[in-house]
Amino acid sequence: MQCHIGWLFPGQRARSSYQEIVDCYNASGGYDYLLKIIAPTISMFQDLMEDDIGIEKFASRIVLRQPYPQRGEPLNVIAHGVASWK
Repeated sequence: MQCHIGWLFPGQRARSSYQEIVDCYNASGGYDYLLKIIAPTISMFQDLMEDDIGIEKFASRIVLRQPYPQRGEPLNVIAHGVASWK
């Protein structure tokens, strides 16, 4: 998924200027956008968030580990509209 910064995310230069922003989602809930940011250190992440990238208020979560590898899309479920556990 690509974040189309020009019309979706207020910080129009963020995606092209910051390689650390790897995904962007328009989400429901308490915040409008969910960004996936990869930074090698907490201080680099903090520096990015304090820069003027168009984010007024944010909450962050740090991934500690990945219990199992990311799967691909459930193409069979999508194609047939049937839950995989049935």
